[in-house]
Amino acid sequence: KKHGTKQSIKSNASNAGVSATPYVVAINRAPVLTLWIHVALRRNGSPPEVALTAAKVITGWCANAKCKPLGILRSSASTEGAP
Repeated sequence: KKHGTKQSIKSNASNAGVSATPYVVAINRAPVLTLWIHVALRRNGSPPEVALTAAKVITGWCANAKCKPLGILRSSASTEGAP
């Protein structure tokens, strides 16, 4: 038996009574985007406080931009006339 091949992994999983399906990991993209923007701004010479604040603001804009088409967040123009 060869070790490390897909066949041996599948056969070992089926022998152990474990499902051979891959696990799906859901990752919240907001912290990842915040960290990425923060690192990019720091590498461009921004102070840590400015880089983190700007990263949080930009991440918020991206979240709002994604929520509006999904119908999760109403646009500000539609809420102005609401009681």
